[in-house]
Amino acid sequence: MAVLPQQNAGVTPPALLIHIELADAIRTLRESGQLAEAIAKCIEAQSLLPEYHLFPKLLADLYFQQGDYDSAFVALADFLAKIRPIPKLLA
Repeated sequence: MAVLPQQNAGVTPPALLIHIELADAIRTLRESGQLAEAIAKCIEAQSLLPEYHLFPKLLADLYFQQGDYDSAFVALADFLAKIRPIPKLLA
């Protein structure tokens, strides 16, 4: 069972529930060896919830597991582009 985070800036609770349902569906497909279906579900999840960083990373992992390294690279680059820069502390 997934644990709900205390805070998730910019995301409404219904979106968070959808996120958990989609992530669980992707995990189930992946564990059962249905990689093509897991990839399709992950792409759907990305389009529904673009603010979540999890789905591009999952997509990269799935492509890599499938042996599609070019697509894995593109998905990983998408994941990295979504990471906000962390400001450096001034000493």
